[in-house]
Amino acid sequence: MVNRLLRRSRPERELLISLDPAIEPMRLLIAAARSRLADLETQYRTERHPVDFTRAKFFRSLQKYYQTRDRLRLIIDYRSKYLKTLLRVEEEEAEDVAEQYKKAKAQLDADYEEAATGAATRKELSKEQELELKNLWKNRVRLHHPGRFANPSDKTETYHRLTSEINFARENEDIELLREIANDPNDFI
Repeated sequence: MVNRLLRRSRPERELLISLDPAIEPMRLLIAAARSRLADLETQYRTERHPVDFTRAKFFRSLQKYYQTRDRLRLIIDYRSKYLKTLLRVEEEEAEDVAEQYKKAKAQLDADYEEAATGAATRKELSKEQELELKNLWKNRVRLHHPGRFANPSDKTETYHRLTSEINFARENEDIELLREIANDPNDFI
């Protein structure tokens, strides 16, 4: 039997493989697993929203203390490194440490600015908005999941990017973006 399969042309072999009765139950299991995964992701994101909102609220109220603490840690670390470098090597390398400190401080300030912006955009959604966001996200992910388009690789990549946008909109609670995708996904792509 194997020799007969090997002698057949490629399209015939693919046809024989697709007629294998064991494949259909596996496809059904995969579809059920994807559906269950979408349900679990929806539940996770729904339960995570209040936690994220509370964390953002705490961050807004404690930001200056966190930032002061991290600046002090940075100063201590780089002053220690600077002094050790001065004792071991010449002053030129110690100046490099001072430059590294300036860059690290600028990066720390930028990180806090980004975190503050992110915390400021977190808002408490009404129950209706939460439900709409959940339903839009869930339906869009199920409909446009790249796993549904496994054969043509160009479609897989397109739907992978679309699913990323859908998840990004969910993470940022951007109902308008989800509505835009829902209204005309082809135009959005």
